[in-house]
Amino acid sequence: MRLDLVEIFRCPRAHAPASLIAAVDAAVDGDVTRGVLGCPVCDVRYPIIAGAVVFDERLRAACLAAGPAPRATPDAALRTAALLDLTGPGGRVLLGGTAVAAADALAALVDVAIVALDPPGPTPAAPGGVAVYAGAAPLGPAVLRGAVLDGETAGAAPTVIAALRPGARLLAPVALAMPAGVRPLARDAEHWLAERTDDGAAAVPLRRAAPAVPAAPAASPRPAR
Repeated sequence: MRLDLVEIFRCPRAHAPASLIAAVDAAVDGDVTRGVLGCPVCDVRYPIIAGAVVFDERLRAACLAAGPAPRATPDAALRTAALLDLTGPGGRVLLGGTAVAAADALAALVDVAIVALDPPGPTPAAPGGVAVYAGAAPLGPAVLRGAVLDGETAGAAPTVIAALRPGARLLAPVALAMPAGVRPLARDAEHWLAERTDDGAAAVPLRRAAPAVPAAPAASPRPAR
């Protein structure tokens, strides 16, 4: 996991949103291979094992025991890039479950960091990206340029949508009902494509309070004549 990706994570526990803090035990060429992400609010620790962030150890064990997803062809990666409207480099894209098969080709094609959510098979080497075992997307708001989910990770859609930038796209299986927070763009027999709507509350700018105006002194009563 690249160290600058630490900033995208949030503690998934039920308390006020909290960024996580990294303690690095080992790194190779700038990628953290072993360490811990800690929450400053609830003090829970999430281990970094072989470069992957483990929020759910049982889920990690199940994913590692599964067969790996077949590597996607360059044409499949090009299709994914087109559907997600990845027209330039930079940013982060989430690939859920077997969609991680396109990770290497997609990252080479458009130079994006891949967040692999619950990838099946051995922990993928992800220079410039990170594998996450969580069952959901423990991410901050507006940190993703796009996302692809498969049938196994479709349940993470609400948290993935919350992590998308407004206008960013989500590709998901048709078995998943269209969730709130996105508008449909296209559909075929296997997938639907939607984009994140900008339906968040407008930010209220902070302004310096105007100086208080002192009250005018009360008029003295006129003397009686």
